[in-house]
Amino acid sequence: MKHLFLLILSVSFSNLSGADCGSRYLDSIFGFKTYKDLVYGSNYDSNNQLTTLLMDVYTPENDTLQKRPLIIFVHGGSFTSGDRLDQRMDLKAQYFTQKGYVTANIEYRVEQIVVISPFVNFALKENWYKAMIRASHDLRAAIRYIKKDVAENGNTFGIDTNNIIIYGSSAGAITMLNTVFINDTAEMSYDYKKNCAALGGLEGNSGNEGYTSGGIKAIVSCSGAMDNVDYINDNRDIAYVGFHNEIDLTVPFDVGCFITVACHLNYFYGDNRLAIKMKDLGMNAEFYPIPTLGHPVDEYELTNTLNFITQQNNSFFI
Repeated sequence: MKHLFLLILSVSFSNLSGADCGSRYLDSIFGFKTYKDLVYGSNYDSNNQLTTLLMDVYTPENDTLQKRPLIIFVHGGSFTSGDRLDQRMDLKAQYFTQKGYVTANIEYRVEQIVVISPFVNFALKENWYKAMIRASHDLRAAIRYIKKDVAENGNTFGIDTNNIIIYGSSAGAITMLNTVFINDTAEMSYDYKKNCAALGGLEGNSGNEGYTSGGIKAIVSCSGAMDNVDYINDNRDIAYVGFHNEIDLTVPFDVGCFITVACHLNYFYGDNRLAIKMKDLGMNAEFYPIPTLGHPVDEYELTNTLNFITQQNNSFFI
């Protein structure tokens, strides 16, 4: 797991071909096997329709190691759209599998659009919070699915559940941050707590009860945010690396409103402010502000930013 952050900083997503030989976690030395359309749970969407929750899992092909770190990828889409192909999460997952990781690319419930503009759906703040909470409940269920498989099914994918990393982009990063750092209903903001209680509490009911969604070792946040920096309190054992465009009109870089003007949804703290809090707490945290305009920071087609990330191949966590 210690090599993950070097890979995040040194990876070039524009070259996904494997190498014939090299070192695990640093070089592309494996092919990959795909487990597609795995049902990891189910729950009711914003229209009260039962939704099946799906993920794809990729494992290194012909790998003799029995337990490997897992990276879970969580897509973006403003909580109104997106799937496992959003931001080419599938290619990113496959890339890391070729390095020797097991990867999982999940989908989660999004707000069901019933009007022309998705932002009208979020005219009511409670709809916004419920969308965030549904996504978090689904991610928690996905984590529990992996732990249940290890405990009950003989560890189908060869995962070390002590080394689970989550990569989130935009809404996926928000989902990840809420999932990892909100671990007690008492610490929730008023709006989060009120709507969370109505949807099933902290863990939710998207499946795989009896297993914990905690114990995450590391996170990668691309254009993420939370509504309270104090969620980051007793989580000093979680390693963090973040990336955020300095001029982001969708998710605030520091503190502000979503899409700049949607302040009725509350003020949110972006990766810049979250990283400051983490460093103040003594966490193992690294943050890379990207001096450009745009969202999300890991947009697959933005080669200049990806090249900048590639050059940051320092020895973080090595």
